[in-house]
Amino acid sequence: MTHPRGALTYAPSPNFVLQRSYFDDVRWDAESHLGFTQSGSLFTLTYSPLPLYRAYVKFDDRFWNWSSNTYTLDFIIEYCYEQLSPSDPETDAGLTVALEFDTNIKRFAVVLRTVSPSVNHYYDLPARNQPYWRPDLP
Repeated sequence: MTHPRGALTYAPSPNFVLQRSYFDDVRWDAESHLGFTQSGSLFTLTYSPLPLYRAYVKFDDRFWNWSSNTYTLDFIIEYCYEQLSPSDPETDAGLTVALEFDTNIKRFAVVLRTVSPSVNHYYDLPARNQPYWRPDLP
């Protein structure tokens, strides 16, 4: 089934190129009332006052899994949609996809930002599973 791509904005730009091997973290900047579950490259967001509401954000597996490949920022999210209840239609969910230096973890992170964030949630991208010329960053 094809899901809506999402109403995505990008920082610095959709065509910004990043090398996957330089990123180890995903940071969600989200509202405090959102709950998160993760299954591989799929994140499910729940809204506590409305138990049936769900939003789904899926990373493209080619980006999610470690590699030394380069991707544009507009490539890394496969879909981003929301439903008010399981029987409602899937609609585009708004999200900002950004690359930022995170001062808390002292390295760059892929950042997913909802409309009015108040808390941060950190998730690990899959680690390197093969020899690579670049040493691990501290």
